[in-house]
Amino acid sequence: MCDTSEKICIGFIGLGLIGGSIAKTLRKVHQEYKLMAYCRTKATIEEAIQEGVIDIALEERDDRFADCDYIFLCAPVSTNISYLPFVKGIAKPVRYTEEYRLLRKISRLFDESRYMERRSQKRGLKLLKKIEDTILNNQQESV
Repeated sequence: MCDTSEKICIGFIGLGLIGGSIAKTLRKVHQEYKLMAYCRTKATIEEAIQEGVIDIALEERDDRFADCDYIFLCAPVSTNISYLPFVKGIAKPVRYTEEYRLLRKISRLFDESRYMERRSQKRGLKLLKKIEDTILNNQQESV
C-alpha cells in the first residue's frame, strides 16, 4: 500500500507506449513517487518492476488503486471506458490546492482567449468584406 501522507502515489492502467513512457519519465524526474500499475501483459509489468519503473504490480480492478493520488488510463479507449465506473468508485476527491486553482484559472483564460480569437476573426472577416465591397464599388464607379 501507498502511504500518501509521505509520497505521491500514481497508478497506471495500461503500461504500453503511452503508460510506459509516462511512468519512465515520472520515475526519472520524481524518484520519490510511488508508482503502481496494472497491465494485461504480465511480462510488461515484470520488466517494469525489474527496471525500477514500477514499485507495485496491481491486479485488474485492484482496490489498491484507491491509494493513488492520480490514475493514468493508458489502455486502448474501449478498455479505458470500461474502467471509468471502477475509477469513479475509488477515486479520491480533488484537492483544491494552489496548483489546482492556478490550472483552473489558466484553463479559463485559455478558453476566453480562444473565444476572443474567434470573435476577432469574425470581425476581421466582416472588415475584409467591407473593404472588398468598397474596392468593388470604387472600381464600378470608375468604369
